[in-house]
Formats: sequence, structure tokens, C-alpha cells
Amino acid sequence: MPRTTKTITFSLPLEMAERVDEVMKQEGRARSALLREALRRYIEECEWKQLLRYGEQRAREQGIAPEDVSLPGGRILGRCQFIPNIENRLESLAGDRDGQPPIHAAAT
Repeated sequence: MPRTTKTITFSLPLEMAERVDEVMKQEGRARSALLREALRRYIEECEWKQLLRYGEQRAREQGIAPEDVSLPGGRILGRCQFIPNIENRLESLAGDRDGQPPIHAAAT
């Protein structure tokens, strides 16, 4: 049966290694499991940032400004709120171009 993991060796500053060991003991997890989870989250965050950059670029191309997708008071929308609001704004712009009345996002 082929191996499904790869062993990778890397070094950490002493303080960080000690913190990893503390968390490992607190959570009752193996060091490898803890570091796999940290790397998985890091990679996921990098992918999310890349998606946001792409969304911001597409929004600018469509003439959508940050205030079009922010809540009253300038609060930034979270992940779960951002997508429906940007979709509603895009539908609104499409309606404007087709001569149809714009569709407005429901307040959240």
C-alpha cells in the first residue's frame, strides 16, 4: 500500500516550539496533527485572501464601491454576508442595464 503522508522536517524558534508543545498537551493532540491543522488553516486563509482580491477586482470592474457592500456605519461585511450582498448588487447593475428596475439587497 502506497504511503499517504510525507515526512517534512523544519525548525521553529525555541519559544514557538514550546508554545506548540503546550497547546499539544492542552488539547491532547499529536504535534503532527496540531501542525497539520495550523498549515491547513493557513493555506485556507491564503486561498480566501486570493478570492477576496479577485472579488474586489471584479467589483471595481463593475463599478461596485466598498460602501455598496458595507453595512450602515461602515462595518465591513463578514464572509457569510459578503457574497449575498455582492450578488444582489450585481443583479441590481444588470437590471439597470436591461432597463429593469434594480433589485436592492435586503437589510441584514
